[in-house]
Amino acid sequence: MSLNEIIPSQSSEFVELLVSSNLNFIVFYENIYPAKAILGKIMEKSDDRITILAISNPTLRALKFNMGFLNMQEDRVRIICLNSTGMSDAHLTYRYDQLDDLTEYIKKLDGTLIVLGRGLLDVATNESSKRFMLKLTDEAPEGLRIIAFTSYNAYTKTDIAQFSGMFDVALHVKKQEDIFTFGEEIYELHVIQSVVPSIKPGTSTFKVGEEMKIMNEK
Repeated sequence: MSLNEIIPSQSSEFVELLVSSNLNFIVFYENIYPAKAILGKIMEKSDDRITILAISNPTLRALKFNMGFLNMQEDRVRIICLNSTGMSDAHLTYRYDQLDDLTEYIKKLDGTLIVLGRGLLDVATNESSKRFMLKLTDEAPEGLRIIAFTSYNAYTKTDIAQFSGMFDVALHVKKQEDIFTFGEEIYELHVIQSVVPSIKPGTSTFKVGEEMKIMNEK
């Protein structure tokens, strides 16, 4: 099955193919719940060595709460935390004033790097989050695929356009409004930018089922 055969109707298969096609992509989310379902699908379908960068202690704490749902076995996931103290129970921890050291470490990685942030880097440090992400994507080694998750509402439209330009594909996930669904929330997955010819702007819908699984909306 190819990307051409999936887009734009089937969210679950589309996310699987983004992973298997070794693309760099960013997910802007308005609600963290469907974003976690997408992250779970990435963890399920990725065969790579996975490194997760959690920006801030609250992000690391949220990650720890959800590790059981996200298929994060200790033998396949390495967690890095970026915080103010340089101390945490992650595998590695860097302070906000050690961004250069962190990027040097990332330049030696292979497999998949998943960056989790909520638009907090600009608040915690004088370093622009856009500059930091550009440095990561610009200097990443050939064997490292980067997937980022961040809050849509933390940025302006200009910010979102600039972030999107750093990745092969940019996605926006949000709750579908004004739809009566008998208590079941429906989420929209928008392709808002793509440099891949077969991936065009479009929208699919999905639900989050048991154990935070993506379910295509019929």
